[in-house]
Amino acid sequence: MGKAVIQPMSQKDERITVRIKPELRQKLNQYVTFLEADSGIENLERDYVISECINHVLNKDKEFKKWLKNPDKTSDNIVDITEDKKEEKIDDKEEQKTA
Repeated sequence: MGKAVIQPMSQKDERITVRIKPELRQKLNQYVTFLEADSGIENLERDYVISECINHVLNKDKEFKKWLKNPDKTSDNIVDITEDKKEEKIDDKEEQKTA
């Protein structure tokens, strides 16, 4: 059997929440099953597989790599979505208190 693109490894990282289409979730679950069979690792963490898939794409995107070397002033517009979500939750709680 050939070597899988994503190499399984269990690790703990920052957690985010995303929404995906059911078809993509099914493919993701199938890919995790494939990686488990290919590597012999049982109960592979799906979060790790998602992270590695994103990392793989970002590392292969030549235009993105070029942009990273000189992001100009557009990098000022990049926002940490986890911080935005924390602020939204705080704002929501404050609105609920005043209502």
